[in-house]
Amino acid sequence: FAYSGLVDGLTTVLREEGVRGLFTGLPSVVARALASDFATVFFGEFLVRCCEVTSGVVELPLRVVGGWGSVALTLPLELISTRVTCARPPLTAMAATRELWAEGGIFAFWRGFRVMLVLCLNPALTFSAFGWLRRLLVTFKERLRRAGHSRQPPRRDDGRGAVAGATAVGAGALRWWEAFLLGVAAKLATLVVVYPLIRAKFLMQARGAVASVGLFQVLRRVALEEGRRGLYSGLDAQLSKSLLSSALMLAVKEQTEKSWHALLLRPRSPAALAHP
Repeated sequence: FAYSGLVDGLTTVLREEGVRGLFTGLPSVVARALASDFATVFFGEFLVRCCEVTSGVVELPLRVVGGWGSVALTLPLELISTRVTCARPPLTAMAATRELWAEGGIFAFWRGFRVMLVLCLNPALTFSAFGWLRRLLVTFKERLRRAGHSRQPPRRDDGRGAVAGATAVGAGALRWWEAFLLGVAAKLATLVVVYPLIRAKFLMQARGAVASVGLFQVLRRVALEEGRRGLYSGLDAQLSKSLLSSALMLAVKEQTEKSWHALLLRPRSPAALAHP
């Protein structure tokens, strides 16, 4: 099956399956999203922090390698959730699992592994773009803060240097809406670059050609048959899905890190210092 666009897809599902059809496969999709997002953030950021990298050029390949670890763990969930969501008539997650096992045993759950390794560029670019935009915004805010302080008379030391130090540590954190907007911008820039790869993956899955046809062969065929615009067919639907989810994930990640920093770096009271 195919739809002419996002609105056509929504109206067709509503007409044929009702409101419940819009949420077909929700449990498996949620499980896949939680596992994939957590694994992607954990492996990618773990490598970046361990290597103490500050250059965006080096961060990107490290996050790609982290994405490979995420794919190795979560690809079975990806395949099951895709089959549950797209199957007509609808399948349960258990039925989709049995189908995959019958088609190729344990190896069927990692079908398309090489394709997904290439697509690890998508989250890696998103996180790297977000980090680059974040550094730009933090630098800009810091310059504004210094310019404002330079115009004020110097303050007398009141013995609260620890609190001021803690405040300075948190000065680099973003507000939730700042992180959200940066997440939207980072994901938008990433999709412009990698969407042809995403569309090729969906075409391979829909046609059952993951093992027989290569990713770049599909891209070449689409370009020859539909032109360059065909490479971006369905981009509006992907934007409606990815922009909100990625921006929310990055905003939650930013606020979670901010809360942990505030908790770990919070100055201890004299009473607590006297009784460790």
